[in-house]
Amino acid sequence: MNKHTVLIAVFLAVVAWGFVPESQAQYCDFPPKELTQGQRREYRGLYKNKAYGYSVVIPNDLVGYDDANPLYQKGFGIIGGAEPKSYVFVNGEPNSLEYARPAEAASQSLAYLGKRGNKVESSKIAESQLGSLRAALLVVTYSCPGSTERYVRASTFAISPNKSMLYEVTLYAHADYFERDRAVVDALVKSWKHLGA
Repeated sequence: MNKHTVLIAVFLAVVAWGFVPESQAQYCDFPPKELTQGQRREYRGLYKNKAYGYSVVIPNDLVGYDDANPLYQKGFGIIGGAEPKSYVFVNGEPNSLEYARPAEAASQSLAYLGKRGNKVESSKIAESQLGSLRAALLVVTYSCPGSTERYVRASTFAISPNKSMLYEVTLYAHADYFERDRAVVDALVKSWKHLGA
């Protein structure tokens, strides 16, 4: 592989990263505008992602949304609840940071949230399950710069058996409505299955 080919591959990876729904979802401004406006793909019921090796069942009366870009399909987002809306993010991607354990991904995610200027009020990382995979559950209560509103992020992280893939199911919600919207993410985590390579 020559330098030119490598540079093109890196550029395409960076462009694809820009389409990840989680990166579009600001911690305090959700659901992402990109999923509420313009063209998008919609998913209902059983969602299978063969490229990243997982499936999950979207609960009845809910719709999963994804960017319209046909070259990208890592997962989807669900916009739920009455106002204020919550946002659930389901994703699979290469384990590019080579996490050995799900708790490492959870710790890095917590550190990233704090670096964004958000004030972390409380956080906890506990062992969990995502389908048949060992997982880490991160629950964080935080506020955003210049705001007194409190939010909760609950993320379940897992790594594929061969360590090549990183999986995530995350709920972003206003703190007062976290329990109201938690049932959706619990149902997704319960239905999630690893399909293998």
